[in-house]
Amino acid sequence: MTLPASRIGDKGQRWQVEALGYPREGEWATIGWSDTRDGARAMASSIQKHPSCAQTRISDRWRGA
Repeated sequence: MTLPASRIGDKGQRWQVEALGYPREGEWATIGWSDTRDGARAMASSIQKHPSCAQTRISDRWRGA
């Protein structure tokens, strides 16, 4: 299934959440994006509960950090 461009990506959201080990062992993967840091923290906290998730990180995409 191919999605149209309007249904793909982050829609300009600032905070990016990534996980190590989920969904693929030993690899970092983008899990999602959030408009707020609190939203990103909640997303990271939820994914950390998955047994294969070794670590999460939150990036401020507007600052490149």
